[in-house]
Amino acid sequence: MILKDKLFSAFFPSITVCIGCKTKVEDISLPLCNSCHKEVDYYNLETICYRCGRVYHGGKCPAPNIGKVMALAPYRGYWKEALNLFKFKNNRYLAEGFSKKAVSFLPNHIMEDIDLITFVPVTAQGLKERGFDQSYLLAKKLSKKTNIPYINSLVKNDTRSPQRFLDRRERFKNWDGVITVVNKDKIKGKKLLILDDVYTTGSTLFHCANALKGAGAIEITAFTLAN
Repeated sequence: MILKDKLFSAFFPSITVCIGCKTKVEDISLPLCNSCHKEVDYYNLETICYRCGRVYHGGKCPAPNIGKVMALAPYRGYWKEALNLFKFKNNRYLAEGFSKKAVSFLPNHIMEDIDLITFVPVTAQGLKERGFDQSYLLAKKLSKKTNIPYINSLVKNDTRSPQRFLDRRERFKNWDGVITVVNKDKIKGKKLLILDDVYTTGSTLFHCANALKGAGAIEITAFTLAN
């Protein structure tokens, strides 16, 4: 694909039918028809575990203690396909549809308490390969829809394999120097909502949250599109 085609597909809808049943959809910012949307098991905030964002499973959750964690839906089926089209296929405009779903999902009583929206950044290598930072785009869109300012607060200096290629134990090892906090003066004393695309073991969000708290943030709430 030449550069002109890549730029066009990044900002203008290239998926005009439902990714599930291939029928035409009216809102192509998130290309799922009403019927296929029903196939996505969106979480209910009344029945989730706020430690990991998944359906409440009783007992003590083994997930790392980040603060309150919420996710839109499990990373499977049509939802996984839509996320992969966004993250790996240069369909940046899908950030609009995902942010709409986020606004409808996130409860007012939590958002009213948030001072700043931030995000888990991609590495320099990831940005070079992908061409954009999907969590930054989501933060920017969500900020516009909620009137909560967004801030670039983290830098990820990571030369390891991408997290999706590591097992649970490897995800928690060797984090020294990976996360750097920037704009410390702006996050001190603030309550932050931190965004990421997919929560797996929680290790990335855990280390990001710890870094932000170490820099003076007083409370961290995490939100991801899937887990």
